[in-house]
Amino acid sequence: MNNKGKEDSGIFKSAGEELSDKTLELMMFREMITNPDFMGRLSMVVDFRWFRTPNIRVMSEIAVLYWRKYGGLVTRDLVDSVLQKRNEGQLIEANKVDITQAIFDFNKAKDLNLGPSLESDETRIAKIEAYVKQEAMRNALLDAATSLEKKNTDQIVMDTLKKFEDIQKILFEKMDFGVELSNDEIDESIQDHIDYLVNPTARISTGWNCLDEITHGGFLKDGKSLYIFMAQAGLGKSNMLANLGYNFLKQGLKVMVISMEMSQNVYLRRFDSLISKIDIDDLGLSTFAQTLRDKMEKFFKVEHPDARLLVKEFPPNSKSSRGIEQFMEDTIEKKGWKPDVLMVDYLGLVAPNGSISSDSNMYETGSVVAKELRALSYKFGIPVITAVQCNTGGFNTADISMGNIAESRAIAHHTDFLAGLYQTEDEQADGIFHMKILKSRLGDRGNLKFDFNKNTMEFTDINDMPDNAGTGDSTISSADSKILPKFSDADLDPFGADVGMV
Repeated sequence: MNNKGKEDSGIFKSAGEELSDKTLELMMFREMITNPDFMGRLSMVVDFRWFRTPNIRVMSEIAVLYWRKYGGLVTRDLVDSVLQKRNEGQLIEANKVDITQAIFDFNKAKDLNLGPSLESDETRIAKIEAYVKQEAMRNALLDAATSLEKKNTDQIVMDTLKKFEDIQKILFEKMDFGVELSNDEIDESIQDHIDYLVNPTARISTGWNCLDEITHGGFLKDGKSLYIFMAQAGLGKSNMLANLGYNFLKQGLKVMVISMEMSQNVYLRRFDSLISKIDIDDLGLSTFAQTLRDKMEKFFKVEHPDARLLVKEFPPNSKSSRGIEQFMEDTIEKKGWKPDVLMVDYLGLVAPNGSISSDSNMYETGSVVAKELRALSYKFGIPVITAVQCNTGGFNTADISMGNIAESRAIAHHTDFLAGLYQTEDEQADGIFHMKILKSRLGDRGNLKFDFNKNTMEFTDINDMPDNAGTGDSTISSADSKILPKFSDADLDPFGADVGMV
């Protein structure tokens, strides 16, 4: 792109007029500080080398880091404050940022006047898209040149194509420009946005009143969001995911579970017990075979005929989000339905897409996988729910925090919702669980309390329990049951036991 002599200021009246690189950087930065939808997409694929103007690059880094941590757009005062602290920590004068120029560029970006033709959403984004492709190609060539001695050519080509595909799909495909408050459409735009906010169908109920209340209605129905539950090993991460899946099924939703920690049949036993209320330890007894069959058929054929459950197991670290994506696409094609919710158990067992540096540690890998799982929610337009382990500092304590994520604290930057599960030692015998909301772009934070029935594996909002309810009260006891004939797993799974679909 030849931009010599092109002024960076002024009004550009023609959509076909060539813009300078700095003006294009300012255009993109303006979207980052004014357009939440654009910022949410950009934060997953951004390469800061796209910003060749040092001041704009530094401010872009601040904007992205702030979005990843707090889910909000930066302000001029916040950028000014961060740059002041950054300069104070720089010993070398050459590494300091010209704050006056940076704030000038911030104001210039926010007030950039491109003329009527370039102010249209499609034209403006098309200009930015062309610039990003140009810069992505430049950087890909530079990266390839330095990698030729370490990698084979085919791998370099595949990695480069994947980068371009991710940028296109996530950042520019079917771009939602948000609420456009133009004079002609202001009433309609405001009403559409209000309808979305108050429309209960825009959320999926979690099945627990306490969690629905704190998230203002539940999880986002159209995805673009990643939900993570954290707990120490063996405390109940998988049980929590299974309970959520059960609550979604009761709403007639289609649930896909990717299990990398246990076999699909072991995972399905949790759903069997939740649905039938049969003690999980009694499910293998022929005594309960007919009862289980009857309850499963009633649940799926009579009470919730639209509900679907598919549990698929993969060996640990054998699949990346790209592999999960392929399995989902195959399922949609072969089964004829798309899941409403994707649950992955659990994040630490998912491999990153493509190859990563041999120097990469758990911190970097966890961050990459979290971003890639969140990208799946954009591709399929459904919420993605997963779990992570906590480190020993988060064991048996109410002080569990984001810093206790064992895989990588950077994971917290990429999730829209993070909850820590814990029990104190005194509460373990009573089946009391706490869910501490550590991060939420959906609503508030808080500490929720649940009763856990170890017999049926069910979590219940304590506020919704009758006064005389207790752990295990709703299970079917083997003492008052009769012997019934056996039946095989294939009988329970008429749709194909190979994918664990009910």
